[in-house]
Amino acid sequence: MELNEYLDFILGVYFESKYVTMAILEILNNKKKYPSIYLYIEDMVEYDDNGQIAEIRLKSTYFICEDPEFLPTLGEAMELYKAFMRVFWKDLQNKKHQLTNIIYAFNILRQPTLESALYPYVNYSGCYYINLTKNETEFTKTIYVPEIIDGEYWGRKGEKNNTEICSSDNSEVFKKIEEVFNMPEIIEDLFIPRFCDEELKTRKWDHRNGLTGYGFISIEFLMGNNVIKFFATERGYDPLSAIFRLPIIDSLSEEEKEIEVTEVLINL
Repeated sequence: MELNEYLDFILGVYFESKYVTMAILEILNNKKKYPSIYLYIEDMVEYDDNGQIAEIRLKSTYFICEDPEFLPTLGEAMELYKAFMRVFWKDLQNKKHQLTNIIYAFNILRQPTLESALYPYVNYSGCYYINLTKNETEFTKTIYVPEIIDGEYWGRKGEKNNTEICSSDNSEVFKKIEEVFNMPEIIEDLFIPRFCDEELKTRKWDHRNGLTGYGFISIEFLMGNNVIKFFATERGYDPLSAIFRLPIIDSLSEEEKEIEVTEVLINL
């Protein structure tokens, strides 16, 4: 499958097709930055007699989601994601952004492992999130209803949502975050926050209405047809808090901060 389709399925992020070739070239030109996936990406390229690239096959035989026993690891998926993010971020510079949604979420995993962060449509038990558009703020609590067959978990058969929507002028927070996208150097820092099994085990979440599991934070942006997301298991002093989380929380009114979803996100 194509690399952007793989990331959509495995992490819930998406990049327009034009970034596939750009990400492949980013990896080929920076072997040391992508030690886990370089050889798999190199296999997608044909060279001519002069050692120049003659053809790039856009579909990978390694980054696929067909056989659960032979899937790429989370580390490999994140390494590929970093390559896409670097070329995407570079492409943003000196352009008018098409930022339409900002989503700050507390996601609940069924198991306290990094690998469970893969397959968001399968391994999550629910989430709390704030979704900001230019003129509205949506507060949603979601519980994913499991499909249980003969005592075994077979994924998700549905979901229950509890949503409140408030009219809001979010132009200021959009402006602040769009300014971050104009900082080419910040992209390297956004992958610094810790995200590990041991910390996930300390984030046991047992809330009312059956929402249980292990939580981590994500901050997501919809820009044109692209969906990008950053992950962390803490809300303390890290780049995500400083440049994304705090502006989002500060933009909320006192009434919005009393909504259950916001209280959960503030008091993690």
